[in-house]
Amino acid sequence: MKSLAYHAAKLAIRPKGPLEEAIFEHIWQQTPLETVLAELVRADVHLFAQATLEAIAAGAEPRPLVTRGDDGKPAMLVFSSEARAAATAKGLPPGAASPLTQPFSEVLRWAPIELGLAINLGSALAAGCTSAHMDVLRRQAGVFRP
Repeated sequence: MKSLAYHAAKLAIRPKGPLEEAIFEHIWQQTPLETVLAELVRADVHLFAQATLEAIAAGAEPRPLVTRGDDGKPAMLVFSSEARAAATAKGLPPGAASPLTQPFSEVLRWAPIELGLAINLGSALAAGCTSAHMDVLRRQAGVFRP
């Protein structure tokens, strides 16, 4: 049975869409991270990179915005919505690129293999995964990277 605090948190946080619902359940019901990752693979994400999607598709190095993950190793910042990315955008220098929107399944194809993920960093709906989790997602998606 879900507590009153659970329901109050859900009303206050207002998760939108399957990915945010999965993150909320991961936080409040301690569901496995894999439930979040399963939704992530099906979702569009918003992220900051120094190259455009067209340039990335042509082979340019994306150089995504990176922070320190929960494991202390580098993690790429991704967001479940433009609104969640907006708070980070405010902290970027003037003239910085707007967030890119791309299916996460495509991000798996170009994201540097040494990076984990910081999802919705600074938000009440934040989660993270290691580079090892990313490798598992790549294998599941049939993306093989050297």
